[in-house]
Amino acid sequence: MALIACGECGKEISDKAAACPHCGAPLAAPTATPMLVLEPPPKSSVWGWVLGIAGVLVVAFFGLGFAASNSPDGQEKQRARDVIALCWSDYERKSASPSTKTVIAAQCERFENDFESRWRHKP
Repeated sequence: MALIACGECGKEISDKAAACPHCGAPLAAPTATPMLVLEPPPKSSVWGWVLGIAGVLVVAFFGLGFAASNSPDGQEKQRARDVIALCWSDYERKSASPSTKTVIAAQCERFENDFESRWRHKP
């Protein structure tokens, strides 16, 4: 509790009093001191957008890859890759003679060249 001067008579009175006990003058309601309210800055949604767009692009990329691999052309390309892989695994057999390995290697290279000429990239 603090003592303040009455605005009418000038005598000291309590700041909690509704009126001056000496002259009866009503006291003005104490003005609230304005408080500085710090509001948090608005959250930037830029990172949310960036991550959202990146997520959509990743899903779209995998979706297109899945659709392309399930197309007839994609299945044929996968079969050609499987033939090349089987050919080279046949080449790696230890029981094959050097002359047989030469024939197998030539055939595997032919399969790879056919793949590259058809789809314009290495298997």
